Amino acid sequence: MSCNAIKDLLPGYIDGVVSAETGEEIQAHLDDCAECRAVYWQMTAEIANTAGVQKPENTDFLKNLRGLIKRKVTRAVVVTCGVVAVCVVGLVIFAHVYRIPIPYDLHRMLVEEVRAEIFVEEDGKSYWSPITHGLTHDSENVGYEGPPRQYIGEREILAMSYHSFAQAYLQGIGRNINRDGEEIRLVFFNMSKSPWTSLFVDYDLSEIRTSGSMTGSVIYGDSVDRLDYEPQTIEIYYLQETNLHRLERLSDDAFNAKRLEGRLMWQGVS
Repeated sequence: MSCNAIKDLLPGYIDGVVSAETGEEIQAHLDDCAECRAVYWQMTAEIANTAGVQKPENTDFLKNLRGLIKRKVTRAVVVTCGVVAVCVVGLVIFAHVYRIPIPYDLHRMLVEEVRAEIFVEEDGKSYWSPITHGLTHDSENVGYEGPPRQYIGEREILAMSYHSFAQAYLQGIGRNINRDGEEIRLVFFNMSKSPWTSLFVDYDLSEIRTSGSMTGSVIYGDSVDRLDYEPQTIEIYYLQETNLHRLERLSDDAFNAKRLEGRLMWQGVS
């Protein structure tokens, strides 16, 4: 073959894509032709230089790729940890804020009559003060250090009481309704606990025993603390339902119907 033909075939020879017969012919020609041999060396040198230049580029690409993957993994870990932290905080808040209604317990929840003293302050405002633990708070009590007031007397008042509970919440709502021509004070009470309490406090095993009560306007309405208070018919129900304030939006008929869902705790005149 001529030198021009050999030079045209050199790229294929260098890449190893020519036939074995053609390769042997090219090699024999290169052994005898200095001109073609110089062209062959130049071509192989250029390929080596090109590979040498590209290698660092490939290395930088791999480094950049690894760095990108590392940054993405780090970002994913940070985002995941953030989401987990938000979820944990949300669950803790939920466990403390959410309320679970406590079923009625005959031995721990009751409505009872308690003695209350009636006072009138200097501005003419009167109020009933329940007597607790047998202590009196009338004007003759030496330990009293409040504003001047006049002791009028005593009366029995109703109080919703609970005993032997730990970390429980007491709610109450009342309304005067007309039922079959008779005005009745209808009262609903509820006790609830949080999921946190349910997980970590056992009322039967806990040594923490608390008691409490609720009375006042919930039971007696606007007539509470009045000196001329007239006894009225009162019905008190335990309603196993949280957020009793939502009952304020009910009509009188719907409010009255709620007693069918509750447990009657007290009925009479007080």
